[in-house]
Amino acid sequence: METAQEMLREAGGWRFTLRELARRAHVSHTAPYKHFADKSELLAEISMHGHRQLRDRINSATRRENKPPHAEIVAILRSHVGFALTNASLYRLMFSSELATLPANEPEPVRQCTRQALLQCVSRGQERGDFRRGSAEGQARAAWAFVHGLSLLLIDQDESEGRSGEAIDDAISSFLKGVLA
Repeated sequence: METAQEMLREAGGWRFTLRELARRAHVSHTAPYKHFADKSELLAEISMHGHRQLRDRINSATRRENKPPHAEIVAILRSHVGFALTNASLYRLMFSSELATLPANEPEPVRQCTRQALLQCVSRGQERGDFRRGSAEGQARAAWAFVHGLSLLLIDQDESEGRSGEAIDDAISSFLKGVLA
């Protein structure tokens, strides 16, 4: 797994073969098959590991009790973008359409960690009157689409453009003006 994650971070992304992975890990070319039926199963496991890391990062950022919904949604969005920028290849893999399968021991909701955190935050914000009334599900989906799109744009962008904390905060603030009451 460690070698596969290293290879994922390299320019080739996940376009490596299991034989190449075994060679780099200094194991026999059949060793990966003792743990994974095929490469797609390995990539699905790496993807789910990434989703668990993202979930933990979001949970850590929102852990403080009684945090106002506005501060909580900003923390969720910042955490998501920060994770994406720090783990660009992994982030792309996590949301790739090439991954059609999940590991048998991992439930689907871990893939939805950001959207679920946003939905809970928006629902709380609406109850308190901090967020506009309306479909909490719709607002959470809009926030998810915003943060996922922003993350991919920043990953693809030249590192000198728009990646500063100030530029990211400005984008988040502009988006939230449409959500806040």
